[in-house]
Amino acid sequence: MSDCVKFGFITDTHYDWKYECRRDDALASLINKTRQCYEWFKANGCEFVVHGGDMFDRHRIYNFDLIRRVRDVFHESGLKTYYIVGQHDLSGYNMETLPVSNLGFLDAILDGGLEVIGDTKDIGGYRFVASHVDMDPAETMKTVGECELPVVMVCHALLTDQREAFGTISITHFKNRNVKLVLSGDLHDGVPFQHCNGIQFYNPGALARDARGMRMPKVGILQYDDVMDEFTLEEFSPECAACEDIFFWDDKKDTLPPPVDPEKPVIATKEESAGFLEAFRQFHTEAKDIYELLEKIGRVRGVSEDILDLIKKHKDLKTN
Repeated sequence: MSDCVKFGFITDTHYDWKYECRRDDALASLINKTRQCYEWFKANGCEFVVHGGDMFDRHRIYNFDLIRRVRDVFHESGLKTYYIVGQHDLSGYNMETLPVSNLGFLDAILDGGLEVIGDTKDIGGYRFVASHVDMDPAETMKTVGECELPVVMVCHALLTDQREAFGTISITHFKNRNVKLVLSGDLHDGVPFQHCNGIQFYNPGALARDARGMRMPKVGILQYDDVMDEFTLEEFSPECAACEDIFFWDDKKDTLPPPVDPEKPVIATKEESAGFLEAFRQFHTEAKDIYELLEKIGRVRGVSEDILDLIKKHKDLKTN
């Protein structure tokens, strides 16, 4: 091994005190998983941790207990965390809103335990290049020049190794011999550790679970091996409840809803209207356009995938 140290990678923790889709104590679960991960990082020789963005689920959450508990788990770990910024950490994708966000406040009160990666930062024998959510990661990669240190680009973007879909970016678009590793967040399902165009890619997936699926959270430890000229990976899955034990699923329903009569207007209940209004307030400053706003609200309110696909198609037509 070279002089490059081990470091941990965690992403999309989405700290919040409540998730409408979950029956458990979401914050307690997230804090418990984070504590397990940081204990594993430390026990296995990590010198620091990198966070891939979306630390909180909302730009500003007025809950002091939440902030205190998140602060405690980072402080108690004894490991410094370097982070990039996701869309949930900001208002309207505006980096100037970071100082007044939950993440910005947490950074300010952790006495150096948190630090944002600006454009580049040399840490532990590596050069980290940040591509925050307001940046184009493919364009960021083009700017990376030669460096004596192994270059790690950290981005918050929907990178995928699967067939490209709405809003995603294929890892095949990334080409730069000066970059050794790309770490990404945002895509909650993750990207398996792999090579493409001479670059290694990795996204362990979100630590938070906020949608139907059987994916279990995990994190990784990475280290550069100068003999093999590549990074090695160790992975860890924290102990947590199974998906079927935390989500409000109703798999017993096997009947379709009654067809909608186009001549008869649908009137929402007071509860449905209040829920829609709360979702609108939560997401309207975070969304880039009306289509993204509709999609975010739709996912929170449990709109069917058919409707969400229709929203995406309309956005594609509008942008093309």
